[in-house]
Amino acid sequence: MSSAITPTKVSTTSVVSPKTRENICVVCGAHVAKCENRRRLFKDGKKTPSCEEIEFAVGASLDPFLHTHVSCRSCSNRASTLLKHLQQFRQQFKSTRSTIGTKEEVVKRLVPCENQRPSKRVLFDATNTKYSADLQTPSTGCETVDMVDGDVLVMIKYATSGTRTYKPQHNIKNLVKKMVTTSAENAAKDLLSGCQLTDAIMKQLCCKINSELAGLCSLTNPSLLRYAGVDSLRDFSWANLLKELQDRTPLFLMILEAATKNPSQNRNKLKKGESLVPKVMSAAAHVISIYNDDLNTVRRLNSVMMKKGGLKKVAIEQLAAQYVCVGYGCTSSMLEYFGRTRWNIGQGEKER
Repeated sequence: MSSAITPTKVSTTSVVSPKTRENICVVCGAHVAKCENRRRLFKDGKKTPSCEEIEFAVGASLDPFLHTHVSCRSCSNRASTLLKHLQQFRQQFKSTRSTIGTKEEVVKRLVPCENQRPSKRVLFDATNTKYSADLQTPSTGCETVDMVDGDVLVMIKYATSGTRTYKPQHNIKNLVKKMVTTSAENAAKDLLSGCQLTDAIMKQLCCKINSELAGLCSLTNPSLLRYAGVDSLRDFSWANLLKELQDRTPLFLMILEAATKNPSQNRNKLKKGESLVPKVMSAAAHVISIYNDDLNTVRRLNSVMMKKGGLKKVAIEQLAAQYVCVGYGCTSSMLEYFGRTRWNIGQGEKER
């Protein structure tokens, strides 16, 4: 008796369809549904910079007919970071190669002998025993400075007492050395990396910011954030507030912009430049209102919009506790005053 054979059917399906090519990462294969979490590899038949970075990282050429058309943001950032580190590594190698093997010629200006006429003008006259002694023996007052290997000495020339040499304290010796041997950026990094002067500098910066905010609260030159009636709300704009902070509180604005600057904003076409001005200025107005409760123009504008939008009293009071708006009683009184002065609230909100 012959055994029965079960019929079979073989079908072949494609894992990547034309629709899924726009949602699957070409590197990790993850499904990326949101468009803000993925990067395009091809645009108008040409490869994008993200595509070139990934090609360099994986060592292969991407074909739009054989591969997917997007990569996730994580893989794109990893490829960009890898390329940047490799470029820095190569640049460091070229710089080291150019310096090794070269000869450095150092010319020192010395004090000439009595019978020898110098070809160039010397810094000090050899006949002046006062300056000659200062050149030969570093001194602070009348005492000789004891020097050991690795010490740093600072020479200061005075118009009346000649040149004097001082030995800096041990805790700032490395800082003084870097200030005269490296760039200003490296010296600044060393200054903020644990030196005892760091706390003093931070304290002075805080005092400077506090002084700027105190000047912003002046009544002789009132700020745009100080409520002065209907006109102060009608004429308010984020651009005018930005210009005022640039002129009156530059250090405070610089620190606030640094705190809100994200490297990913350079790749975003919408969330950068002028589109960030209302957000940064709103945060600045919030902080300044905490410093001085009278600088509450932005909080009053928020209260008008919340009341016009039908927000309930409980929600307004909770937001007022967070300094987002003013209290419910103040909002009602302000709107009643606007009604008595016949101010068009809708027009004022449109201008804002």
